[in-house]
Amino acid sequence: MSRIETPYGPMFIDSPIEQAFYKAWCRRITENNLRPHLYYLKPQHVIGRYRADFAHLRTRTAIELVGQATHSGTKAIAYDCKRQREIEAMGWRVVRFGGLEIFTDVEDCVDEVGQLLQERMVQKGQVRIVRENTTPCEEKVRC
Repeated sequence: MSRIETPYGPMFIDSPIEQAFYKAWCRRITENNLRPHLYYLKPQHVIGRYRADFAHLRTRTAIELVGQATHSGTKAIAYDCKRQREIEAMGWRVVRFGGLEIFTDVEDCVDEVGQLLQERMVQKGQVRIVRENTTPCEEKVRC
């Protein structure tokens, strides 16, 4: 377990795939001057009888990072599928990334999650998009 400095204080993250994702996530928050409380991903959040790698509680979005070592056998794949269906039945959206995706282009994965969370927060009325003399790529999220 490694200690990672984050905008939320130090955190301890288990696996290398989770560490790579969370470090990139925290860089995104800092470099884009995002409000950390809006984009907090809680590590190892319990949902029912399962534990999600990361959870965005505001939007009920679970982020799962799938490594080959623990998710490659037929029994593990079947378990993961059932687990995802049960979590989704509790009203959560599950987003999964494979280890290769994380280690090949973690920034793309982080951007995908950021876009999804922003869309879900807008849909739920938790934030709104304000365009202040910016291009669409520079839209700002406001509470």
